[in-house]
Amino acid sequence: MAGLTWRFPGKPPRGVQPEMLPRLLAGLDRVRSEYAQAQQLAQRLSYAQPPAYDEVTAQITRSIAQRAQGGENSLFDTAEGVIKWVDDFKAAVQQAITDTQRVEEANRMGRS
Repeated sequence: MAGLTWRFPGKPPRGVQPEMLPRLLAGLDRVRSEYAQAQQLAQRLSYAQPPAYDEVTAQITRSIAQRAQGGENSLFDTAEGVIKWVDDFKAAVQQAITDTQRVEEANRMGRS
């Protein structure tokens, strides 16, 4: 059975056997959930108030807020990028499951 195979440049192909695909989907769901929580944390950090109002503390708090949700390379955007990657990979896994089921069904029909 085909399963799901991918290749990184300069590396041998990697793959997942068809019977492991549902387990892979569950793992991807857990990863996605963790990164969604990271996005929520980044959102909360962007509204953090300094514990003191001296200039150094205020500047550090602004820096934390900027790093949390300030655009490219921020915690929020990084989490968003990983979530998109996970969603795309989940779609590929789901397609592999569908393809495997289709092949198995065709094989069963061919044996009948």
